[in-house]
Amino acid sequence: MSHYSVLVLSEEGQEVDALMEPYMENCCGCPSTEYMKFCEDDECDVDEATGKRGYWQSPNAK
Repeated sequence: MSHYSVLVLSEEGQEVDALMEPYMENCCGCPSTEYMKFCEDDECDVDEATGKRGYWQSPNAK
């Protein structure tokens, strides 16, 4: 797990969580797989969405 200090500038009505979602690490199924890449790993459980052993990880995680 990595930790960074971040300043998020947003326009009125924008949610910070939605703006930061593409940069989140895999946190118990969040964020959605839209921003994630599936990494196959024989030591992991079978993923229901893919039917393969592995885990989801964001390539842009910071």
